This record gives sequence, structure tokens and C-alpha cells, in this order.
Amino acid sequence: MTLSRRSFTVVVGFCLLSFGMACRHHELAAATTDNLGVNGSMCTQNVGGSAIHWVQVSKGDTVTWNAPNATASCSINFANTASGCPFFGGRCSYTCSGGTVTSDPVTSTSSSGTQYQYSSWGVATINNCQVGQDGFVMK
Repeated sequence: MTLSRRSFTVVVGFCLLSFGMACRHHELAAATTDNLGVNGSMCTQNVGGSAIHWVQVSKGDTVTWNAPNATASCSINFANTASGCPFFGGRCSYTCSGGTVTSDPVTSTSSSGTQYQYSSWGVATINNCQVGQDGFVMK
């Protein structure tokens, strides 16, 4: 190998190594579907076939809330503060149109386990679902 080819190989190798080290690993944003429902007088959430209280999200994720049917209403509200809304800086309140609504991307960079409880929510015939045990939790 000639000196110029070696030099070229070293320069290309250095550039590739530098570029590779400068790149950060980015997690792909997820889209979660949260099926809302009513069980007696209680509002419910169901993700992936399981009833849950806390929808797991990461920064950049979106959530689509589905009411029980296309004519049912739903409303989701978080406190409009950085510590109360995982979408702070965007919308913190959502209302179904045609039985569904999709959130803005999660902006929170809070640590894993941080909970964002709904400040109020309603599904179909229940306008005031119980608050305090439902919402989002950071993965």
C-alpha cells in the first residue's frame, strides 16, 4: 500500500470514528393507544388488552385516547405546569372528536417513575372520573 493510500485510509478511519462517537443513540418515539371505558360508575383505561392506571410514556411518545365508540365523548386534562403535564409547553388538555384524540409528543425529561396524574378526565356518560390514581408515568 502506498503512503498516500495509507494516509487516506487513516484519515477516513479517523473521520468515521469521530462521526460515530459524535452520534447519540436516540430512542424511537412510540405511539400508544389508550382505550377509555366505563365500568359501572368508574372510568377505566386499557392499553394492550390490560386494564391499567398509569400509561407508560417516554419523551417524544404520543398517546391516542379512544372513547368506547365513535359518538362517545372523552376529555383528558393535566395541570398546566411543568410538574403536572407531560406535554408542558404544548397542550395539557384534550377532547375527543369522533371518539378519539391524539396527544402532542411528550416533552417531559423527568426521571423514570415520575407520575403525571390527570387533573380531571371524563369518558362517555361520566364527566368527572375519579382523579388521583390514573395518568401517565415516565418509563
